[in-house]
Amino acid sequence: MADFTLTYDAFDPAQEGLREALTSTGNGYFASRGAAEWEDASAVHYPGTYAHGCFNRETTILGGRPVLNEDLVNLPNWLLMKLRIEGEEAIRLDNVEVLSYCHSYDIRNAVVQREVRFRDRSSRVTTLRSRRFVSMANSHLAGIEWTVIPENWSGSVEVISGLDGRMTNHMVARYRELEGRHLNPWSPRTFGPEIIALKVQTRQSNIYIAEAARTRVFRGAAPTVDPEVTRSLDQMEDYIQQVLAFDVEQGAPVRVEKMISLFTSHDNAIAETLVAAGKNVARYPDFAAALTEHESAWTELWDIGDIALPNEPRVQLLLRFHVSHVLQVCSRHTARHDAGVPARGLNGEAYRGHVFWDELYVYPYLNFRLPEVTRGLLMYRYRRLAEARAAAREAGYSGAMFPWQSGSDGTEETQVVHLNPVSGQWHPDHSHNQRHVNAAIFYNVWQYYQATEDVAFLRDYGAELMLEIARFWASIAHYNAERDRYEIHGVMGPDEFHERYPGADEDGLRNNAYTNLMVAWIAGTAPRVLDLLPRSRRAALRVRLGLTDDEVRTWDEMSRKMFVPFHADGILSQFEGYADLEELDWARYRAEHPNIQRLDRILKAAGDDPNRYQLAKQADAVMLFFLFASDELRQLFDRLGYDYDPDLARRTIDYYDRRTSHGSTLSLVTHAAVLGGLDPESSWQRFLVALESDVGDVQGGTTKEGIHMGVMSGTLDLLQRGYVGANVRDGVLHFDPTLTDRLDGLSFPMQFRGTSIRVSISGDELTVHTLADGFSRPVRVAIGDEVRELTAGQEWVAPLRWQRTLLKGGKVGIMPTRGFQAAIFDVDGVLVDSPHERAWKDSLRELMEHDWADIADQTTWSDERFTPQVYQQVLSGKPRMSGALAALEYFKVPNSAELAQVYAANKQAMVIKLIEAGDFEAYPDALRLLLAVHDAGIPVAAASSSKNAGLFLRQIRLDTFAAEQGLHYDFLRPDLSLLEFFDVDISGRDFAQGKPHPEIFLTAAAELGVAPEHCIVVEDAASGVQAAKAGGMAALGLARADDEELLAAAHADLVVTTLDDVDVAALGEHQLRRRTS
Repeated sequence: MADFTLTYDAFDPAQEGLREALTSTGNGYFASRGAAEWEDASAVHYPGTYAHGCFNRETTILGGRPVLNEDLVNLPNWLLMKLRIEGEEAIRLDNVEVLSYCHSYDIRNAVVQREVRFRDRSSRVTTLRSRRFVSMANSHLAGIEWTVIPENWSGSVEVISGLDGRMTNHMVARYRELEGRHLNPWSPRTFGPEIIALKVQTRQSNIYIAEAARTRVFRGAAPTVDPEVTRSLDQMEDYIQQVLAFDVEQGAPVRVEKMISLFTSHDNAIAETLVAAGKNVARYPDFAAALTEHESAWTELWDIGDIALPNEPRVQLLLRFHVSHVLQVCSRHTARHDAGVPARGLNGEAYRGHVFWDELYVYPYLNFRLPEVTRGLLMYRYRRLAEARAAAREAGYSGAMFPWQSGSDGTEETQVVHLNPVSGQWHPDHSHNQRHVNAAIFYNVWQYYQATEDVAFLRDYGAELMLEIARFWASIAHYNAERDRYEIHGVMGPDEFHERYPGADEDGLRNNAYTNLMVAWIAGTAPRVLDLLPRSRRAALRVRLGLTDDEVRTWDEMSRKMFVPFHADGILSQFEGYADLEELDWARYRAEHPNIQRLDRILKAAGDDPNRYQLAKQADAVMLFFLFASDELRQLFDRLGYDYDPDLARRTIDYYDRRTSHGSTLSLVTHAAVLGGLDPESSWQRFLVALESDVGDVQGGTTKEGIHMGVMSGTLDLLQRGYVGANVRDGVLHFDPTLTDRLDGLSFPMQFRGTSIRVSISGDELTVHTLADGFSRPVRVAIGDEVRELTAGQEWVAPLRWQRTLLKGGKVGIMPTRGFQAAIFDVDGVLVDSPHERAWKDSLRELMEHDWADIADQTTWSDERFTPQVYQQVLSGKPRMSGALAALEYFKVPNSAELAQVYAANKQAMVIKLIEAGDFEAYPDALRLLLAVHDAGIPVAAASSSKNAGLFLRQIRLDTFAAEQGLHYDFLRPDLSLLEFFDVDISGRDFAQGKPHPEIFLTAAAELGVAPEHCIVVEDAASGVQAAKAGGMAALGLARADDEELLAAAHADLVVTTLDDVDVAALGEHQLRRRTS
C-alpha cells in the first residue's frame, strides 16, 4: 500500500476472493466486486454485483423441514469482457504464461485497475490494462476501459462484451445447501448497433433489473470511434453478448470502452427499467469524461469525510481505505433509496445482505459528515414500523419489535438453523432473541438528533419510532415485587455464545445487563422525546398511538427500578447467573486450535456447550462503556439507585477482556475504545488489529464474503469518539482526548448541527475551528470541563495539559511511557521462591480430607486440579482473604464466603511453618537485576500483598549473594538484608482493594516520589500486571510458571522467562528492553 493505493504485484488464486472483496467499487446504490472482467465465476473468482434493496426470498427443504431464506440478489454480471487473439480460446490467466501482473485499487477515487503482460501459446506477448469504476457522480453509471498493446505481433482480435443474467448466490459455502437461484429471464434486446441490454426479474419479489452496455473501440489517444470494427450478436433469454472484431498492429495501443447503465423497478422517475437503462447509456459521455465527473464527486466526499493522521503512515492509509468503502456503501445516493446498512456491505453474500445492529457503529461517522445519509438510512427502519408493530403483537407485546435480521420488508430474517462449518452439522439458531437491536435503533435516532437537531425528522418520524420501541420494552419487562425491580427474561445480549442456560429447555437469558441498562436509559429518555415535540404534534401523536399517562409513568418507574445484575465483587454481570458458569481452560484451547475466535463452533463440534462457560464472543456488558460517557453512566446508575464507583468500569472491562474470544470484528473496536484510558498501549494495539482486520482477513477467510461495515466505520469512530472523545450531550459537543501522544497531526472535519468544524491535534494542543464558509450558526463546544460558544470563523486552541486522562469509567489513568525512574518489585514468585503456592494447595487438601470431608464431593476440587496455572490465575498476587474466597469459588465450594476465613487461617499457619523451616530461596536472576537497577541510580520498592513478605526479605543477605556471584558493588555493606536494601517497602499493608486494583503500586510510587508513568513494575502474576497497567505504569511480566500467554494477555509491556533476559545496560537510560544476546 502506498500513496492511496492498495497493490498486489502477483496473482494468487488462494487470495483472489479476498482481493475481489477489498477492491470492490460502488456508489451507495450498487457495487461490484473487484473480479477480473475476463474471468467467469469459479472456485477462484466471483463476479458479484449487488444493489440496495434487491432482495428475493426462496424456500429450501433441509432435514425434512422448509427453510425460508432471503438473499440480497447477485445481479446480472455486467463486467463480462473477454479477449480472443486470432480466433483462439479467450484469454484467461490459467491458459497463458503470465510475465507480470499488477492488481491495484485507487483508494482516493475508488478505481480498480489491473495490468497483465502475458505470452500466449503462439508466443505472442501482449499487455492488457484494465480500469473500472462505479460512478459516484451518476448512481446508475459504471465504466470499464481496456488498453490492449500487442508487443511482438500484429493481427486480428475479438473483444466479447456481455451481460450475463445466469448468476446465482453461491459464494458462501455455509449457505450452498440453501436455494441460490433468484433470477428469472425476461428479455435481452439492443438499442442500435452499439448498445446491448438485458432485463431479468427476481423470482419471488418480482423486482425488475435491467442493464445496458455500450462498447466502443478507439485507436491510441484518438477521441473518435474506430469505424473498422465489425460487430456480431449472440443472445439467449438470460444472456446477451456482442463480439467486436478488429485488427491491431504491433506496438500500437487500442482502447476498448464499455459504459453500462443499471436500473431496477425500485427506482424513481422511470417508466420501464429496460428502456431507462438503454436510453441513459446512450447519453453517457465517454470513459474519460465520466471518470473525471466521478473523481470530482469523490473529491467533494474527501473534503467532508477524510481523517488525516500523517505521522502514522500505515494507519493513515487504512483509515482512508475504510472511509472509501464506507462511502461506497452509504453515500448520498443511498439516502434517495429505501436502504438499510447491510452488515457486510455490498461486496459479497455473507449474512445474505441483511441489516443487523451494525449500523450502531456506522452512524457516528456519518452523523458528523453526511447526516442526510443517516436520515435516509433511519427511514429504512421507519418504513418497516408497521411490520415491527405486527411482530410485537404476534409475540404478545406492545409497541414495535424490530427483527434481529432485516431484509426487504422488515420481517424476521434470522435463519432458524445454522451450519457449523467445523462439524458440518446444522444447529438451531436462537439469535432472533437479540432484542437489543431495538435499543440500538432508539439510540441511533437519539444520537442523530443530538448531532443534527433535526426537529423535522424527530417530529415526523423519529419520535414515533422511539416511542413505539419504548412501549415494546415496557411490555417485555415485568415487575418483580420481591426485588421491587423490573426484569427482562428470555433475551440474548450481543454475546452470541450464550443463547440459554446450561441444560435449560427454554431459550433466552435473564436480565442481560446491557439490555436492562439500555432499557432503563430508554425509559428515561422517551419522555424527553415527547417534551421536544411541538405541542400540537405531541398531542396528535399521543392520540394516534393511544399513548396514555399511565404508560409514561411506567417508563419513569422503569428508569428508576430496572434490575441490574452484579457479581459478588462488584463486577457488572453479563446476565444473571453468569458468575455461576464454569471457567474455561483458555490455555488448552489456544494450544489445541490456531484460532479460537469462534469457540462456540469448536465446543459444539466436540459435543460441548458454550453456554456452560464464562466466555464471550464479543463485547456485551462492556458495550455500555462504549456507548455512554462516564458521567452519563453515573447518572443512569444513580437514578437506578446503584453505586457507580470510579473503579466499576475498570473491573468490568478487565474481567470480560480476559474472557472474550473476539469472534466478531466489532469486539476489537469496542474493547479498543473502552481501553483508551485504562490501558492506552493495549488500546492502540487493538485499534491496529481492527484496522487490519479486513485487509489482513483476521477472521480466517470471511472477508472474501464481504467487508465488515461495522469495523470499517467503527475504526473511524474510534479515532473521533474513542480517542478524541467527541460526543454530544445536551446540545454541547464535548471533546475529552486520550492517547494524545499517538494522535499528533490528527485532523478531520465535522458537521455539528449544520455548522462545519475542523478538529486537529498538534503537539500539546487541541484546536476546534468553526468554519465560516457555507451555512454556520453558533455552536456550544466543551473541552474537558470548559464550555464555550463558538461562532463562524472562531478557533479554540486548548492545551492538552493532562498527563492524567479521564477514563470512560470515571477513574483517572496515566499515559504510560517506556522510560522509567523507579522500579517496584513484587516479592512472592519474583524475588523469592516462596511456599505460598504449596501452602495454599496443601492447606486446602488438608481441609478437604478432614474438616470438610463431608462437602468435598459437592465441589469440583481435586488435588490434581489445583495446578500451578490455577494458582497463577486465581490466587497469585491477591490478599489472603480475597485469595481464599477466589479459590473456594473456583472449586465451587458451598458456603465459600463463610469458609474463606477458615481456609485463609489454615494457609497462614502453614506458610509460617514453612518459612520458619527455611523452605524458600531467593531467585538469583532477580537479585542480579535488583542490584543492577540500584547501581543505575534507580530507586526500588517492594510491594507485595503478602503479610509474610518481610519474613523472607529479612533473611536474605545481599552481601553474601554478591560474593557468591562474584559481583562487586560499592553500596553493599556487611549483613545488608534485602529488606533493608529497598528504598520503600509497603508489603503486607492493608489496602481497601487488592490486585488487580492499582492502589498498592500507586502507593509505592507516591512514597518513592516518582510519577506513576515513570515507574516499572516487575510482576509474575496476571493480576499484578493488570494492577500496574491500571495505574498507568509499565509492566515487566516474569513467566516463571510457563505462563507467558497469561501475562501477555494481561498486557505486560515485556514478558521474559528469566530476569537475566532484561537488558541491564539500558537501565541507566531508563529504557525497558530485552537483551539481544
